[in-house]
Amino acid sequence: MPLHDGYVWSVVILTTPDGPDSTRPIGTAFAVALEDRAGSMYLVTAKHVVVPGEHLKTFARVTMLDGQVKDEPVGPWTRHPTEDVAVTCLTHQQRYWWKLGHIPASSFLPEGPEDDHVMLGEDVLFIGLLRNLPEMAADGMPMVRTGTLGRLNQKKVPIRVSPTLTVPGTAHLIDCRSYRGMSGAPCFVQRLLVRAQPDKRTGEPVTLKTETHLLGLVSAHFDDRETTTVGNMSLSVPVHTGVGIVTPVRFIRETLEDPISWKIESG
Repeated sequence: MPLHDGYVWSVVILTTPDGPDSTRPIGTAFAVALEDRAGSMYLVTAKHVVVPGEHLKTFARVTMLDGQVKDEPVGPWTRHPTEDVAVTCLTHQQRYWWKLGHIPASSFLPEGPEDDHVMLGEDVLFIGLLRNLPEMAADGMPMVRTGTLGRLNQKKVPIRVSPTLTVPGTAHLIDCRSYRGMSGAPCFVQRLLVRAQPDKRTGEPVTLKTETHLLGLVSAHFDDRETTTVGNMSLSVPVHTGVGIVTPVRFIRETLEDPISWKIESG
C-alpha cells in the first residue's frame, strides 16, 4: 500500500562539510512529533551517522517554503547510551520555514511485544538517501524502498556505531535491498486489518483497513565476504546478502524520553 505524503515529506538527507563551500551526504533523518509536547518536533537518525569528531557539523538538506533547497545546520544530538539512535530538537524557525512533514508518535508501533502487532512476512517500507544518483541527493529527494519483515528482536546483531567500533545490538531483520545512505531511514510496517462487524455508514459486512506503523530506523545491512583473484592477488570483497538491520522503535522512544532531548532550541 502507498505511504501517506506526510511520511515521505518527513524525511531529510543529512550532510556534513566537505570543503570551504561544499557538503556531502552522510545519511538520512526523519521528523517526529510527540502529542504530549505541543509544538515540539524532532529529527531522528542512526547514532553512527552523527559520530562526534568525524562529523563536527551536521546539516539537514531541506526544501524551504519558497522552494529553495538548502543545507540547514542541525544539532546538538542526544544519543541513546547503547543503541543506534540519535535525536535533536528543531527550532521554532526551522519548523516554520522548512517544508517538512512529520511522523506522529501515534504512528509508532504500539508498546509491548512486537509480535502482538505484526507478523513475519508483512510488508515493510523505508525512505532514505539513494547515494548513487547524485541528482536526487542534490535536490534533497529520498527514495521509497520495500521489503518484508524477516525476524523480530534478533539479539547480538553486529551494528557499527563508529568507524572503528562494531557492537552487538538487538534489531529486527528485513529482507530487502538496503545500501549506504539508508542509515537513519524510517522503516514502516504495514498490516491489513479485517473488521467483521457491519460498517454503520455503508452497511458492508466486512471492512478491510491498512495500518502503517513506524517499526524503527535502518541501521545497517549485512554483507558477506567472498575471495576473488585478480592477477596474482587475492582480494576479499563484500557481497550484499539482502538483509537489512532495523533498530526497534522502542529505542527511539527511550531517546526521546531523555530530558536532554526536550531542549526547545537546537543548532
